[in-house]
Amino acid sequence: MTRSAVRSSFKYLLLAVLILLMLPVLLGLLLASESVNRWLFQQVQDREPRLQLDFIEGQLWRGWQFEQIVWRDTGIEVVIDQVRFSWSPECLLKTRLCLDDLDVESIRIQTEPSEEPTPERQAVTLPDLNLPLDIQVDRVRIGSLWLNSDEPLLTDINLSARSADDQLIIQQFTGQGPDLDWQLDGELRMAGDWPLQINAAVNLPPMDERDWSADISLNGSLDDLRVEALSQGYLEGTLQAQVRPLQSALPLSLTWEGDAFLPLQTLPETLTLEDLRLAVDGDLDSGFLVEGDAYFHGSEGRVDLNLDAHAGLTGVSDLVLQLNVADAPDRRLLLAADASWEEQLLADATLDVQRFPWQWLYPQDIGAIELEELAMTASLRDMDVSSDLTARFSGVAEQTVELAMTARGNQESVRIAPFELQTEAGKATGEAVIDMGATLAWDVSLLLEKLNPGVFVAQLPGELNGPINSKGRMGESLQLSADWALQGSLRSHPLAISGNVDKQDDAWLIQDLLLRQGDNRIAGSGQWGEQIAADLDINLPRLNTLWPGLVGTVQGKVAATGAASAPDIALNLNGRGLGLEELTLSELDLQGRVSVTDAMPGELTLNTRRMRSGETRLGNMNLTLRGNKASHNLNLTLDRGILDVQTQLTGTLNAERWQGRLTDAELAYEEMIWTLVDSAVFNYRLAPARLRMAAHCWRQQGARLCFDGEQHLLPDRRINLALNDFALDTLQGALPEDFSWDGLLNAQVEFNQAVGGEPLARVDVSSVNGVVNVTNPEQTLAFPYESLQLNTLLEEGQANTRLLLASEGLGTLDAQARIDDPAGERALTGQYRIEGLKLDFLRPFLTQVEELHGEVNGRGDISGTLVEPLISGEIRLRDGHVSGPELPVSFEQLNVDVLVAGQRADIDGSWRSGEQGQGSLQGNVTWAPELDLDLTLKGDALPVTVEPYADLRVSPDLNVTLADNRLQVRGQIAVPEGDITVRELPEQAVKLSPDVVIVGQEVEEQEAPLDIRARVQLLIGDQLRFSGFGLTGRLSGRIQVEENMNATGDLNILDGRFRRYGQRLSLRRAQILFAGPISQPFLDIEAVRRVDDVVAGLRLTGRAEAPQSEVFSEPSMAQEQALSYLILGRPLGGDGGDDNMLGQAALALGMAGSGPVAGNIANKLGIDDFQLETEGSGVGTQVVAAGYITEKLSLRYGVGVFEPANQLGLRYDLTRRLYLEAVSGFASSLDFFYRIDF
Repeated sequence: MTRSAVRSSFKYLLLAVLILLMLPVLLGLLLASESVNRWLFQQVQDREPRLQLDFIEGQLWRGWQFEQIVWRDTGIEVVIDQVRFSWSPECLLKTRLCLDDLDVESIRIQTEPSEEPTPERQAVTLPDLNLPLDIQVDRVRIGSLWLNSDEPLLTDINLSARSADDQLIIQQFTGQGPDLDWQLDGELRMAGDWPLQINAAVNLPPMDERDWSADISLNGSLDDLRVEALSQGYLEGTLQAQVRPLQSALPLSLTWEGDAFLPLQTLPETLTLEDLRLAVDGDLDSGFLVEGDAYFHGSEGRVDLNLDAHAGLTGVSDLVLQLNVADAPDRRLLLAADASWEEQLLADATLDVQRFPWQWLYPQDIGAIELEELAMTASLRDMDVSSDLTARFSGVAEQTVELAMTARGNQESVRIAPFELQTEAGKATGEAVIDMGATLAWDVSLLLEKLNPGVFVAQLPGELNGPINSKGRMGESLQLSADWALQGSLRSHPLAISGNVDKQDDAWLIQDLLLRQGDNRIAGSGQWGEQIAADLDINLPRLNTLWPGLVGTVQGKVAATGAASAPDIALNLNGRGLGLEELTLSELDLQGRVSVTDAMPGELTLNTRRMRSGETRLGNMNLTLRGNKASHNLNLTLDRGILDVQTQLTGTLNAERWQGRLTDAELAYEEMIWTLVDSAVFNYRLAPARLRMAAHCWRQQGARLCFDGEQHLLPDRRINLALNDFALDTLQGALPEDFSWDGLLNAQVEFNQAVGGEPLARVDVSSVNGVVNVTNPEQTLAFPYESLQLNTLLEEGQANTRLLLASEGLGTLDAQARIDDPAGERALTGQYRIEGLKLDFLRPFLTQVEELHGEVNGRGDISGTLVEPLISGEIRLRDGHVSGPELPVSFEQLNVDVLVAGQRADIDGSWRSGEQGQGSLQGNVTWAPELDLDLTLKGDALPVTVEPYADLRVSPDLNVTLADNRLQVRGQIAVPEGDITVRELPEQAVKLSPDVVIVGQEVEEQEAPLDIRARVQLLIGDQLRFSGFGLTGRLSGRIQVEENMNATGDLNILDGRFRRYGQRLSLRRAQILFAGPISQPFLDIEAVRRVDDVVAGLRLTGRAEAPQSEVFSEPSMAQEQALSYLILGRPLGGDGGDDNMLGQAALALGMAGSGPVAGNIANKLGIDDFQLETEGSGVGTQVVAAGYITEKLSLRYGVGVFEPANQLGLRYDLTRRLYLEAVSGFASSLDFFYRIDF
C-alpha cells in the first residue's frame, strides 16, 4: 500500500473514532433540548396507543413534568395527574441512581370485573436480586390514590429509601387512609427467603368515639413471616401470628390475648368481654380451626364463653358457641351452625337455651320472668329459609308460658304458621303472611282463647276470647284494614272490646270503637283525613271495678273536628267520689280545648273539691291554663286544706326553649303566710335539657327567704338559699299547746353538683338568744338559750357536721361528726358532749307524761359507719322525775348511768316511787347485729295505779333476756296489798278470735315470730281487796304463769260477799284452781245464806267455762225448800204463789247462766254488744237483756223475777251527749236526756 493510501485510511479511521466519541456528546446535547424530549415522547405515544403522555416541560438532565399520564387497556384505566420528576445524573459516575424527587398529585385506577376464571394460587419462588446500580430515593410523594371509588383510598403518601446490592432500606414510608395513618421503616434483603425486619405504627379509625392504635412488628422473611402487634385504645391486647405468604395454601397460625373489651359504650358494662383469647390455625386448603374463650361479669354472677369452628374459603363447619353460668354449667346457651357458599348458600343452625339468665348480661327489669328453655332450628337453602321455635317461660304473672311457631319463606315473602302462645290462663293462636316484594304487605290473624290479661298486668285478671285481624300494604301510601271483636271478663265483670280501622289513600276511618266492662263504657268513631270528625264518649260509673284502689265515677267526652292542618280537640270530663289508694277527691271537673297548629292556642280548666291524701286535707284546687305557645298564663289556687296556695305564671315556648315568669304567689300554712316579693323567672332549654331559675325572694312578716343569684336546676345543680329573721313563734300551730318557742331562725344553704359529679354543699342554721317555754299546771317555765347551731359542710369525699346548743337554762349539747367517703363506705368519726341538759322542755311532746324533769350529762366518741355507727362514752341522768295520771308507775329521784361501748350499753338505774316504793334496773343492751339484752328489774312496794280499776303495791323481781330471737322472762311479782274495783270491762278485755277477718284492713306480712320463754310467779298477799260484778272480798294465792299463758296454782277469796239476783250471799269457800290455760280455771265455790238455823247455798264446781251448779242446805232438805230459803229467806208457803215465784226465779237463774248461748243468738239477729244480767233487789229483781241494733239505736228488755212485770226500752243517740229514750211497761214514757260527765 502506498503512503498516500495509508495516510488516507488513517484519516478516515481518525474521523470515525472522532464521530464515535462525539456521538454521546451529540446525543446528550440533543436530549438536553426540551423540543427533542417532546419529540421523543410523541414518538413513544405514536408507537404505543394505550399510553397517553401530556408533556409540559423538562429534559433528561433536569427532569420532566407531565400534566397527565394515562394508560388504558382492557379492563383497566390508570390516570396519573401532575407528575414532576427530577434526578442527579452525576450519581451515575459513582454507579448510583439518585432519584431526587418524584411528586404525583393523584393516581386514579378504574378496573372492570374480568370474566376470566381466577387462576389457581401457586407457590411463589422469589428470585435473588442484585442490582448493578445502587438506588437512592430521596423523596416520593403521592397526593392521593383512588381505586374504583369517588373517595380517595390513600392520601399524602411519602417514601424515602435506598438500596445497595441485594439490600433494601426503607427509611420512611408514611401515609393516610380513610380515618387512619401509618409510619413505617425497616430493612429487606432481596435474596434467599428475602429476610426482613419492619416496624410500623398505625392509627386506626376511631371506634365508638374511642381512639385506636397499633404498634406492628414484622420479622422473619417473606417465606416465613412473623407478626407481632400491640393494640391500644378501643381494643387492647396483643397479637402474635406466623404466616407463609409465598405458599399456595397460605399457612397461618394466630393467637390473640385481649384485656377487657366492650364493643359499644352504650351497651351495659355486663357485656364487657374479660380475658378474651382467640386462636386460629390452618391454611386455605384444609381450612382454619378457630378456638376462643372469654367470660363476662354478669350482674349476678360470672358467665363463661367458648367458641369453636372450622372455617374455609367455601364455608364454616362445626361452629359451636356456648355461654354458661360459671357456678351452674347446666344453665347454658348453645348455638351450633354450619354454612357453605361454594355453589349456593347453604346454612343450618340450632339454638338450645336451658335456664340461661340472659338478663345478667343485658340487665332488664323483667321481674320474676325467667326463660326456662328455648329450642330453635333454622336452615337456609339459597334464598329459602325455614325455622321452628319452641320456648317456655316462667314467672309471667306467676304463670308458665309456652311458645311455638314455624316460619317458612324467602326474600320475597315469609309465612308464619302456626303460631301458638299457651299459658295456664289461656292461649293465643294465629298465622301471618309477610310479603317483602316491591312493597311491604301483610295479612295477620290472631285468635285469643280464654287468655287472662292478668298474665301481663297482675291487677287486671280476667278472660279474653275472640279474633284480631290486620291486613295491609306499605307502598307510596299506607293501606290498612284491621278489626277486633273480643269478649270475656275483666275483674269479674263482663268485658267487650270491638272496633275496626280502615286506611285508604289519605284518610283514616275508625268505626264502632267500643270498650265495655260491666257498667263502664267507652265508645267512639271518627274520620281523619283532609277533614277530621271524631268523638269519644266516656261513661265510667264504677271505677272500682277497673283497677284496685281506684274508686268513683267519670263521665265525659273527647271530640276532634276541623281541617287536618289545624284540628280542634275538645275535652270535657266530670268525676265524683274519685280516689286512688290514699288520694281522694269528691269532685273533678276538667274542661279543655286546643287547636293543633304551630301556635297551639287553647284553654284548660281543672277544678277539684275536697282533696285528701290519707289523713292530710289538701282542700280545693282550681287550675286554669290559657293562651298559646308564644304567650300563655297559668293560675293555680289551692284552699281549704293544710296549705293554701295562690300562684300566677306566664310563659312563652318556641322551638328552642320555654321561658316562664312566676308573677304572683302566696303560700299559707295556718297563720304563716309566705308571699313572693319579686317575680321568679324560669328558663328551660329543650335540647339539651337545661333548667335555670332567676334570683327572687319570699316574705313572711319580718322573715325573708331568698334564692341568691341564678339557680341551676338541670342538668347540673347550683342552689344558693338564704333564710333571714324567721320568727319561730309562727310554728306554734305545729307544736304542742303547752310548748312555745320564741326566737329568730337564720339559715344559709349552698348546694352544687356538676353533671356526673359528687354533690358539694354547705348548710348553716342558727338561732341566737331564744326562749323555749313549757307550761305546767302550776306555772310556765322559761328556758332561754344563747345559741342553737347546725352546721354541715359536704365536700368531695368528706362531710362534716356539728350540732351545738348552748344555754344556761337548757344546758349544753355539742355533737361533731365527720363522714369520709359519703357515697361509699361512709366512715364516721366524731365526739359528743352533754352538760346539764334539762329534760323539762320535752314534756309537752310526751302526751302521757304530766311532770318531767331531770338533768343529763355525758361525753364520748362516735365511730363506725353512717349505717352502723359505734358510740362510746358515758351518759348520766340525775334527779329525774317522770309521772302522769296515765302512767301506772311514777319515777321519782330517777338516776341512770349508761355506759356505751360500740353497739352495747350497760345500764344501771334506780328510782323511788311514792312514800316507800323504790326500784332498780341493771343490765346491758346490744343493738347490733341483732337486738340482745339482759336486764334485771327489782322493786319494793311500788305503787301501781291502773285507772280506773286498780291501786296496788307491787314488788317485782324479774330477769329479762333476749338472745338469738328468744325472749326469756324469769322471776316473781309480789302484790301484797291493794284494791281492785271493776265496774265494767273495757273493750280490750274481749279478745277477738284468731280467725276473725276485719273487712278493709290490710293484712301485714308477719315477721319471724319471737320465741318467748316465760316463767313468772305471781304472789298475792291477803290484803289485796277486790270488788266487782257484785263480788267483794280479799284475794290471796300463788300462781305461776308461763309463756303460753298456762298457769298453775290457786287463788282464794277471803271474807267474800256475793250480791246477785237481789240477794247478798256469803262465800263460805271460794277457791279458784289453775292447772292449764289461765282462761280455764277450776272453781270450787260455795255461796250461802243463813236463815235462823238453816244454811242454804249454791255450790259451783268444775271448769269456769261450764261450771256445775247445785243448790244445797244444812240440814238437808228438798231442792225446792233449799231454793226457797236461798231466794225468799223462808220455807215454801201453801197458797201456790211461792211456787210461781220460785219457778220465775229458776227461770231467771237459768237465763243468767245461758249468757253465751243467748249472745250467739243475738249476733245472728244482728244485735251487737249483747248483755244478759240482773238488776234491782228483792221482789223488784229483773233479768235484763240489752244490745245495739245499729250504731245509734239500742234495745233493752227486762223480765221480773218475782213480779209479773216486763219492760221494753228503745234508746236513740242524737249526739254524743243528747239521746232520746222510749220505755213501755207498767208505765210508759218518752224522754230526752242530756248527759254531763263529772
